[in-house]
Amino acid sequence: MKNHYSAIEENGFTLLELVITIVIFGIISLFSLGVIAVNARTIVSVRGATTDNWDVRKAMQMLREDVQEIRPQNLFYNNNGNLPARRLKFTALDGTVITYRKQGDLFQRRAGSQPWVELLNTMTTNPFSYLDINSNSTNNRNDVVFIQVSIQAAGNVRTITLEDKFYVRN
Repeated sequence: MKNHYSAIEENGFTLLELVITIVIFGIISLFSLGVIAVNARTIVSVRGATTDNWDVRKAMQMLREDVQEIRPQNLFYNNNGNLPARRLKFTALDGTVITYRKQGDLFQRRAGSQPWVELLNTMTTNPFSYLDINSNSTNNRNDVVFIQVSIQAAGNVRTITLEDKFYVRN
């Protein structure tokens, strides 16, 4: 009697081959997930830094546009007769009173009687210095030739500092 089983060819994979394949795919998946996780953290970090830079640059650009209208005689003093480092207040050429202020960690702008607009919410230093012709600090409105602005904000990733010096026209 002939053995019928020897004539049948076996097709398919053995259990050992399937287990080895699953283990290899598992190892590849672990490495892939690690790379994806690192890339996701990097994207979040870069997005946060980009947003922080954009906010600081936008605040400085707004200041730049407003400062073009400052005249020394239009600067406002605070109650003790000084030009405050926390605030810049002046009358624009069109008669609108424009105020920038640092209050706590907030850096805000107000035009006329409109509500305060928040420009930054992580401001770390007083932004304004008033300088004379020799770039020395002054509190005398008539001696102000430059206004130095230093915006330093604590970002999601790092502290961002942007400085500029504006000429005050007579």
